[in-house]
Amino acid sequence: MNCTLTVVPQGAAGAAIRLEATGNESAKRVDEFLAALDKRIGVAPAPATHGAGAATGFAGAAAPAVLAPNAQGVKKTSKLAVFAIIWGVLFVLAQFVDVSGRSWGGLLFATVIPALLSGFAVYVTRPSGKVQGRVLAWVAVGITVVGLVIGGVFVIRDGAKAKADRAELEASLATKCEAYSWPESDIAALLPQPKSTKGEIKSESSDYFSIEVCDTDAKQYADYVKSVQDNGFTVDYNKSADSFNAKNADGYSVSVSRDTDDETIMSITIQVPEKKEDTSTDGDAAKQDDKSTDTGADSSDANKQSGQSSDQKAQQNTNDSADFKSTMDSYEAFIDEYVAFMNKYQKSDNVVSMATDYASMMKRYSEFSQKVDAIDENSLSSEDLAYYTEVMTRCTQKLASVGQ
Repeated sequence: MNCTLTVVPQGAAGAAIRLEATGNESAKRVDEFLAALDKRIGVAPAPATHGAGAATGFAGAAAPAVLAPNAQGVKKTSKLAVFAIIWGVLFVLAQFVDVSGRSWGGLLFATVIPALLSGFAVYVTRPSGKVQGRVLAWVAVGITVVGLVIGGVFVIRDGAKAKADRAELEASLATKCEAYSWPESDIAALLPQPKSTKGEIKSESSDYFSIEVCDTDAKQYADYVKSVQDNGFTVDYNKSADSFNAKNADGYSVSVSRDTDDETIMSITIQVPEKKEDTSTDGDAAKQDDKSTDTGADSSDANKQSGQSSDQKAQQNTNDSADFKSTMDSYEAFIDEYVAFMNKYQKSDNVVSMATDYASMMKRYSEFSQKVDAIDENSLSSEDLAYYTEVMTRCTQKLASVGQ
């Protein structure tokens, strides 16, 4: 038997295979050959055109079989899966960027996009989907999970560090209940010595003294406030269950209070009077009146000098009002600075580096508060009292905004 095999390309329809055989009347060998060829190259045979019942145009010849392409065609690789991998890699790299304020909420928010992309990539590359790349989609899922784990580690680490820094700051600012020696300075001598001998001197100078005394209960606090009053601090006093503010006849200001967090600690502060320029001219006016009398000046000269004295007193009142407004303006300017600092301090992840600034700010806050508390509202003019009320209202609102 002689066989001739011819393969003819058919374009989109595949390829046509023609097998011609001579000396093979039963077509058995041809059938065996075609069956083996079908299994190897995926031929879709034409309707029976060979064999005993085949209709052929020539003796022993078989009609062509057509090599059919895959009915579904070759699937394209999912672009979404590739994009999900790229975004996942960027998500992982972003976790290594040193930023402040890491939190679980921020990490989960950043995970949303890579998680959605990788999830959709897995869906579109399912076996019944129109695109391939299922392995790439699962790689994107794995990268997203890795980024989430790395980010979680950093959140835990930064949270522990911030907690440790805050604890260190609080420890540095906490009162050290150790034995102290009462200063022998003139300003400290104006105050009675507390019963407790344990505490910490916060600040000491010729014009300012501050100490925090430990192991002081409510009765000891009340007894100490009474002894401060007995020492002459009864001018413009303001007293409550937990705080006391007053002046003595010389203008020295004292403040005694109990710590709101630890009521066994009593805070004591005293400072010298606020320095003011002496604008009084009453003595000069009196001297001018005496001089006028001695020299026999007429009453018109005396009236003139009296008028000048009235002008000088008016000028003094104007100066006092200007000093008052300057004090209130300085207080409000400090409150703005204080609010800005406290908001920054509460949001900081490294509060230890701000410990010195914090202590200084607290000291200034205490000093300004004492100056404002020392203002006698009853002595203010109607205009100055209105200005005082306006400034204090604004400052109260600003202080209430801290931490919001």
